[in-house]
Amino acid sequence: MTTKTTRESERFEAITDDGSYQTTIVVLQDFIETRTLDGHHDLIPEKNLRFETIGGFVCNRLDDDRFQIVNAPLHSGCILRRVAGR
Repeated sequence: MTTKTTRESERFEAITDDGSYQTTIVVLQDFIETRTLDGHHDLIPEKNLRFETIGGFVCNRLDDDRFQIVNAPLHSGCILRRVAGR
């Protein structure tokens, strides 16, 4: 039997270059959960990661440290940079 589960793998602060907007970005990863009839259990990570603001708005990863908010009413298109050292 297999099921899919989503888990948070990381979270970090991100801010626009001009400092006008700051939020937390959550990194989500899907896992395939397998169970055999004898009770053996495995979580197999899927390759793709998803990025969302703490409010649930989707972000595209531009590179390792820059993200663009896709669907936030007030901040769509906003580019955020990961805050270093956090």
